[in-house]
Amino acid sequence: AHREKAQDIEAREAMANAATLSGIGYVNSMVGLVHSLAHASGAILKIPHGRACGLFLPYVIDFYVSPIEGGADAPQTRFVELMNSLGEHYESEQAAAARLSELVRSLLDKVDAPLTLQEAGVSHEDFEQVLSELVAAASTDTVLFTSPRQPSEAELKRLLQSAYGA
Repeated sequence: AHREKAQDIEAREAMANAATLSGIGYVNSMVGLVHSLAHASGAILKIPHGRACGLFLPYVIDFYVSPIEGGADAPQTRFVELMNSLGEHYESEQAAAARLSELVRSLLDKVDAPLTLQEAGVSHEDFEQVLSELVAAASTDTVLFTSPRQPSEAELKRLLQSAYGA
């Protein structure tokens, strides 16, 4: 029993250290839109945070490089640089983002994670009922300010509708 308790203390210490490092990484990475959407869907639809982050990630990648209404310049992103670090080279942020989005979707599929809110078990009726609440929650989430592109409420609504998958 003493050995089990010692291992339990070691495991707890390792978990505390991992949680601390995770928190440091989280704060320094300046999370943005993915987490805003995940916070909203976790609170309102009860989707676990990690699952929601994975689900929303490819939609947000696509959003960051999509054309902005009114012809404004797209925000500066680093998808070309990121894909270079993975050994793939692209000339444009849009091409690099498309490939990254594809890779994320492939990974989600491989680990049997949902690719849409519908696959996460959200009924169409429930989604429509809480859509405006999701938009409001995501648009006022404090981590949204670090997003390289600040979505309008209309853009958030379209993003959520795309992520629903209907």
